Order: sequence, then C-alpha cells, then structure tokens
Amino acid sequence: MAAADNKTKPTIVSPHAFISALDDGRRKREAERLLPWFETVTSLKGRIWGPSMIGFGRYHYKYDSRRGGDVMMTGFAPRKAAMTLYIMPGYRDMSQTLARLGPHRIGTSCLYINRLESGHGRAGGDRDGRRGLHARELRDMGCLRRSRH
Repeated sequence: MAAADNKTKPTIVSPHAFISALDDGRRKREAERLLPWFETVTSLKGRIWGPSMIGFGRYHYKYDSRRGGDVMMTGFAPRKAAMTLYIMPGYRDMSQTLARLGPHRIGTSCLYINRLESGHGRAGGDRDGRRGLHARELRDMGCLRRSRH
C-alpha cells in the first residue's frame, strides 16, 4: 500500500492576502498582529499551508513506520472558535509559561487561545511568554540559534 501524501502543504497564497480576505473582526486583527510577531521570532517569512494555516519554516518528520513528510515548524490559524498556534513538537512541560497567557487549551501540537487580549498585561497578553515558549520549542528542534529568543 502506498503511503498517503500529506494533505496540508504550502500554497502560493500570500499570508497578507489571506489575512486581508478574512471577515473584519477580532480574528483578523489578531492575525494582523501575529504575522509580524512570528516573523520576528522565527526570522522567517510566513506561507499559507493548506487552506487556512500561516506557517513558518519547514520541518521534516519520519515515523518508525518509515512514513514521513514535511510540515511547518510553527505557525497559526485564525479559527472561529479560537486562535490556534502550532508548534510541531508540542507544548510540553510549559505550564508556568502557558499560565501567563490567560485562558487557553492545548492539544498535542496546538495551543488554542480564545482571545489574545485575555492574557496578563495589555495589548496582546504576555507577548514575552509566547515568544519564550515558541523560541524554546524551536531551539529544541534545532531551528533557532541558542542566542535567539
């Protein structure tokens, strides 16, 4: 049986065009804030992955079953229910940093934030907390130099 291709692949759509096409509202404003923030933290330009994720970098994975592929290293998606932040190795052992973000949920590789403004501090919650948790996970993947965070 042939291995299935990844369904989520980079597209030619511009992240700016994608964000501009979003309905005006909180998710659009949050996406407009997150795009330059991710570019600063990763030192990479964003790309649209699949129909609705803005990803940064490329990460190759391979399972014990020998199936593998490429996926974005990190990114976000302005979902209706929550802004979703992705980090492929997952948000493990980060309870103190995550607590500073305000109300949220986590999945294996996803961080769901209801409102960026709901974290502690003004204008976006704990930006240093988000920067710190993403920089740490990206360093663990070997994607950032140790001196950056």
